[in-house]
Amino acid sequence: ERYLHGSKRLKAVFLLIDIRHEPSANDKRMYEWIVYNGYDPIIIATKLDKINRSQVQKHLKMVRTGLSVKPGTAVLPFSALTKQGREEIWEQMDAILEDDKEYLSSFLGYFENYNESALKIAGFSEKESFFKYANQEKIDLILTKEELLGDIENDVDNEKIVLLTEEAGIESINGIKTLYRFQHMKNMIRYIINLCAESVPIKNEIIRVTGEKKVQIIGVYSPVKRCGKTALSMELAGNLAKNGKILLINMEEYSAWRRYDGENKEYDLADLLFFYMQNSWSFELKLKAVLQNMSGFDYIPPMENGDELRNITTEQWKGLILEICKVSDYKIIILDLSDIISNILRLLDMCDFIIMPYMRDEISMHKAAEFEKILKKEDNKLEIYRIPMNDVMNEKYDKECLQMKVHTLTEERGLLISNG
Repeated sequence: ERYLHGSKRLKAVFLLIDIRHEPSANDKRMYEWIVYNGYDPIIIATKLDKINRSQVQKHLKMVRTGLSVKPGTAVLPFSALTKQGREEIWEQMDAILEDDKEYLSSFLGYFENYNESALKIAGFSEKESFFKYANQEKIDLILTKEELLGDIENDVDNEKIVLLTEEAGIESINGIKTLYRFQHMKNMIRYIINLCAESVPIKNEIIRVTGEKKVQIIGVYSPVKRCGKTALSMELAGNLAKNGKILLINMEEYSAWRRYDGENKEYDLADLLFFYMQNSWSFELKLKAVLQNMSGFDYIPPMENGDELRNITTEQWKGLILEICKVSDYKIIILDLSDIISNILRLLDMCDFIIMPYMRDEISMHKAAEFEKILKKEDNKLEIYRIPMNDVMNEKYDKECLQMKVHTLTEERGLLISNG
């Protein structure tokens, strides 16, 4: 305690937790003791090499929940054996140790790379330069340290100010929004972009329109239940992402997505759809705020409440997907579809082809055949690729077998991974 309170050089405290297990009573006591002494510890979840990659997010959530960490607290997976996660830890240390000018430079660089020119950003380390800029340009959002607030709050609407804090878990100070300074910059920028999307009118010329560029849309659908459809969609997205930008949209009532990404996301498909129907003028920004990434491909977190899907019309779904095509540069969009979508056949019309997983039992085979018959009656000329999944969905889920099936599919459909 004497060191924590007396050291003038101590900037942060790191707490090491075994990622394989729920935090022990000693882990919880240590976390609470560090917080009690005035620090927000950065959690290093060790032994990363001891768990499967698909389980990482689930175990990180277990650590966060077990410790009851404050929102924004960094929990970083790490393996001393493979060195995986080392760069992320160095990045966190750099953010803590950098002086204000270095932090500003890092933030601006990261923002420019992530933002891809959808928003204009300027940074200042001197007040005089800032006020000179503010007199010449319209400013929609200001990020500043709390100690500098007094210099600007009389001249700027508080709604346009976000305070950078060094303590996690604070939502606002005197009614002004706050942002934890030492979290991953990607999360900070996603928060900023969402604020701008919901409050800042974007000029049309800023939005990138792809014109006649063709985006390939793949529908993954099956009338057969429990056939590995979502696992197939994710494996396909990961495989194709090696050759271009891929987006996966899960449109199921019960997606079990938390099994894969391990934590609740601040924004999901419901937020994006509602925003599209209300404020399409800044849709590109909202999309950037909602998007997440896994295994190289982007995805939109599914709706938590599947009942919301029942009230969405086919035209609204089509409009949303076309708007995503218009403002993004994805080569392929994969739709993981379910029967909860009203008039699923009309939505399938916009797909280039359908991948249909199924099981090789009598009832499943009849269901698949009936679905294909209905398509023919509707005069639908869509190509359907049947993928038998019995050998994948056996008593023990066979990921290697699934990978082989996806590899074979992408090889046969060379257009999927071409640059054309």
